[in-house]
Amino acid sequence: MMKFVMLATVLLSVSCIDFVADEFKWPDWPVYRFKTWSGLIELNDEGVNRNLHYVFVESQTEDAEVATQPVILWLNGGPGCSSLLGLMQEIGPYVIDNGETEYKYNPWSWNKNAHLLILESPFGVGFSQPTPDKDYKFTDEKTGRFNYEAIREWFNTFTYYRGRDFYIAGESYAGMYIPYTAKALLEGEKTVDQKEKINFRGVLIGNGVLINDEKFRSQTSLKFLARRSFIDYTNQFILNHNCALQPNSASCRQAKKSLDSAIAEINPYGVYSYCWGDSTLKQYKVQRESKHRFSYTPWLKLTEDDDDSGAPCIDFGPLANKLNTDEYKEALHVDKNTVWSGCSDPIYLQYTKSEGSYQILPELFQAGIQILLYSGDQDLAVSIVETYESIKQIQGIKEIKGWTPYLNTNDGELKNQLAGWIVEYNYFRFQVIRSAGHMVPQDQRENSWFMIDNFINGV
Repeated sequence: MMKFVMLATVLLSVSCIDFVADEFKWPDWPVYRFKTWSGLIELNDEGVNRNLHYVFVESQTEDAEVATQPVILWLNGGPGCSSLLGLMQEIGPYVIDNGETEYKYNPWSWNKNAHLLILESPFGVGFSQPTPDKDYKFTDEKTGRFNYEAIREWFNTFTYYRGRDFYIAGESYAGMYIPYTAKALLEGEKTVDQKEKINFRGVLIGNGVLINDEKFRSQTSLKFLARRSFIDYTNQFILNHNCALQPNSASCRQAKKSLDSAIAEINPYGVYSYCWGDSTLKQYKVQRESKHRFSYTPWLKLTEDDDDSGAPCIDFGPLANKLNTDEYKEALHVDKNTVWSGCSDPIYLQYTKSEGSYQILPELFQAGIQILLYSGDQDLAVSIVETYESIKQIQGIKEIKGWTPYLNTNDGELKNQLAGWIVEYNYFRFQVIRSAGHMVPQDQRENSWFMIDNFINGV
């Protein structure tokens, strides 16, 4: 699809990315006409060279329109989880669903009308190896800065995409990554020549962590569970009031026991969904350093005795069993000795989380960046209540239009069906997707595509 007339210009760029050598065909996908690239972006971290792995998936649209379509960067969360999870399970053209082991065509892939840039971040995640030593301190500021440097390096090589509208999207702890990356990008681009500037247009944060506060998360989780009748109102009152005054009282202990019993087997990523066991082959399993059931959201603690004895709820096995083969590593141009895992305990344990990214959102708005916060209404990991309450903490926030239902008007199976609800604020839109959990594009493929298509087109 892409014209190779610009190759000479591309090869003049100073970068470790190789435009020609990094092109590849994704193993196990059927024949496809769009182009794909994979490689390592080398960055200098205080004198140490480290790598971030990227995958680039060109738009499915024909040549005439490819020249004008935007580039979307996708980031998964953790901290410490691979963005290949998003590509292979959520937004890619071929995906693997829960309980399945092989790809199937995704008619609502986000590369229907956009180009997808996937970045495994920070250092040490997935194929972005090696992992820094145990003394290394990960922070949201560092993650944002190196993400921007990787984006800049990528555009320096893929010069064909300069000038395109550029968006940053992601979910979960990417609610921290995205604003910090956006802030670093805006600052870094101030010194870039106008002809080479990144045309940064907007951010999409799905079920995103905006405030790092365990007490806050616990309170909002209780409200969410009570509204869906997972716990009764009496115990909710005791947990919210009695436990605050007398945490060691008999009534408080009994209420906590009732809560543990009510949600012990819950899937926090979709409260009406089931948990999945770990099907990762023995030779690809990575020894875990933390005792925690929910590796995708390691900060989430639902019960008093939460440990790793239960099902992990998300099965990364089908992905790990493919990505760790020699065939995949050779195709993706990564170190054959790397053992890919969906999430990294060492990174999480070494990660220093900031207070919150909610304070950055007004800065992005004032810089002209479009912002969309979206949430699945069945997610407990980062519930709509948590997001709603986080929004209230933003300085200067004002509700312009209250909770309003909207229909999917896209020409698909869900046309004219209720897709969710929208709240308009002075800084951004908060959009709730009906019948979706933590991974909105996986649970509601058509509605998620309808959402991003409208956002990109200013609807």
